[in-house]
Amino acid sequence: MASVALSDLSVVLGRQPILDRVSLDLADGTFAAVVGPSGTGKTTLLRAIAGLVKPSGGFITFDGHDVARLDAAQRDIGMVFQTSALLPHRNVQRNVEFPLELRRQTADEIHERVSAEARAMHIEHILRRSPSSLSVGEQQLVQIAR
Repeated sequence: MASVALSDLSVVLGRQPILDRVSLDLADGTFAAVVGPSGTGKTTLLRAIAGLVKPSGGFITFDGHDVARLDAAQRDIGMVFQTSALLPHRNVQRNVEFPLELRRQTADEIHERVSAEARAMHIEHILRRSPSSLSVGEQQLVQIAR
C-alpha cells in the first residue's frame, strides 16, 4: 500500500472538463469509496490515478513521489472494473499469471506470486476453472488477484 494524494487534479477530454482541481489525501491503508451520479467523473478520477488518463493539470503522488506523468505500467497499481476484464481463453490461473509473464518474471517467481495471491483471495479451489464458469464475485476476486 501507499499514501495517495491528489492536488488540484484536472482532466479535460477534448474540450470537456471532466475533473476540475480535485484534491484528496489518503493515508496508507485508508479505505475510500468514490460515489456519485453517472457522468460526474468517478471513473475518470480512478483512471487518472491508475495512469490510464493523463491529467491536464495538477499532481498525483504515491508516497510523496509525483506519478502524474508516468505511464500506467510504471505506477504498479491495479484497477478492477465492474464488468469482467478476464481473458476468456485462459483459465483462472493463467489469467493471474498473465501480467507476471508480461513483466518477464521467471517461472518460479510466477508460481510463487500466483500461489500467494490465490491464498490471499481464497480462490485456490477455482484456479483451473474458466472465467465463464465463475460468479461475478469470483470474477472480481480473480481480477484483484491478477
